[in-house]
Amino acid sequence: MIDTLRILDATPDLLAQLYDEILASSFSEDELDGPWWLDGLDEEVPALVAIDERRRVVGGVVGEWYGEGRVLLIAYLAVRADARDQGLGRKLMSEVERRWVPRFEPLLMLGEIEDPRHYAGDDAERRVRFYDRLGAQALVMPYFQPRLRPTANRVYHVLLCVLGSSPEARRDGGVDARVVRSFLEAYIEVCEGGDAARSPDAELRWLLESAAGKEIPLVPLAQYLEVPDTDPPG
Repeated sequence: MIDTLRILDATPDLLAQLYDEILASSFSEDELDGPWWLDGLDEEVPALVAIDERRRVVGGVVGEWYGEGRVLLIAYLAVRADARDQGLGRKLMSEVERRWVPRFEPLLMLGEIEDPRHYAGDDAERRVRFYDRLGAQALVMPYFQPRLRPTANRVYHVLLCVLGSSPEARRDGGVDARVVRSFLEAYIEVCEGGDAARSPDAELRWLLESAAGKEIPLVPLAQYLEVPDTDPPG
């Protein structure tokens, strides 16, 4: 049980501890973007860490801000194994709402969650239950995570979820597809380079076409079985 807990804006040393001791064991190599803070902290990659009385990092959350489309991506949220089931993940997300939402004023706050239909073990189901309790909704569209660095692979069978939305982005039963597509184009360009909208890559075209139209429906995350379970062309 953690008696004393503080949530701080991350510094390079705290990020290094978060990465080495928590993120590296919570995410696959293809899901990790490497030590991005070594080139200096960037206000468009905000991060919070939770520390205990020994200044040990016990959890953290890392965001990515896509300003042109006004989308905040929760890139990483993880808690040390021995600090789970104490409400720490919820506290971190509450701090995101308190600190980052007024700062960035996002149209959408998004998250990526492994689809339990394709990932064995309890971790994927546990994450679905956690985010569902926070009120997350799944976008009813196929999705994969772009290649985060040249040596990484794309991560398939991932649910793209809405963790928060502004009235400007909402539509009846869903969200504005233009906001999602703008985010996807920017995300792909940041991760993989080039002009995503004009890419000849069949997988990227398939991903962007999944966000075509005016609206993308939403379902409660617990109903993820309603999200299309399809592979990209290849």
